[in-house]
Amino acid sequence: MSRYLTLEEAVAKVVKDHGGIRATERAIGIDKSFLSRLMRGEKTNPSEETLAKLGLRAVPRYERIKETDHG
Repeated sequence: MSRYLTLEEAVAKVVKDHGGIRATERAIGIDKSFLSRLMRGEKTNPSEETLAKLGLRAVPRYERIKETDHG
C-alpha cells in the first residue's frame, strides 16, 4: 500500500527529483515562488492542471474524530 504524502512533502519530493527549485521551474513551467509557497504550506489547493504538471493527484482521506458507542 502506498504512503500518503502531504502536499508539502509531495512537492518537495518533485523538486528534489528535478534537482532543485529552479530546475523544476524550467522543467514543468511552474513559477519557483509558487512552488516555494506550496512547499511551505502557504498555498494548499493547487488546480488540477498544476497537480498534473507536478505529476500528482489529490486523494481525499477521511478519519473518524470521535468513537461512538453503537452498543
